[in-house]
Amino acid sequence: MHTVDSLGDKLSPFVRHLLRGENRFRMPDIGNDKFNDEQFFVVTKEAIYCPYILPAVEHEIAHAVEMKDKARWCLPDWGLTFKDFVRHVPMKPSRFFASMAREVRVRAIQMRMDHSHNNDVLSTTYNILNNEYAWGGYHTKRFLPYGRFRTYEDVQAWVNDLREKAYNAWSLERIDHEWMIRLAHMQNWMETKEAA
Repeated sequence: MHTVDSLGDKLSPFVRHLLRGENRFRMPDIGNDKFNDEQFFVVTKEAIYCPYILPAVEHEIAHAVEMKDKARWCLPDWGLTFKDFVRHVPMKPSRFFASMAREVRVRAIQMRMDHSHNNDVLSTTYNILNNEYAWGGYHTKRFLPYGRFRTYEDVQAWVNDLREKAYNAWSLERIDHEWMIRLAHMQNWMETKEAA
């Protein structure tokens, strides 16, 4: 389990800047073995657990800044239920496409922080549909047709458009501003007494 200081140059200067001043981050390489790899981002009274490689710390920060509902900022994995999707729990098309839209926005914000994906059209960060395990191919096609999505090509065009709009809407300054609000909220929660 790493700390921000022990990771040093393994974190980008921008990520180190975002995590500065909070010495309670505990960062495994992949997943989160403290929580049996079922939860990645977890805020406890003692520490904030966040992997730094897979999923990338930039991805977890992007989830935080994209999420407006402060009631979810201290919930494990932001209160998201991806594991139900992977386990094929029945899902309605509306929830699937809302989840996909959120992930596209999150990945666009992640790209703003981590420029290595910006020209890699085969990466799942650049195009969520490249992730056959969770989003592309069969998983998307099983919900078609739905609403304005008549074909898989309609979904592809929507994903590309949404990614570009979200990428252009987020600057490093905006990410910094929104992250500091959420980090202060997490710190305040960590420092309050447990509910009786």
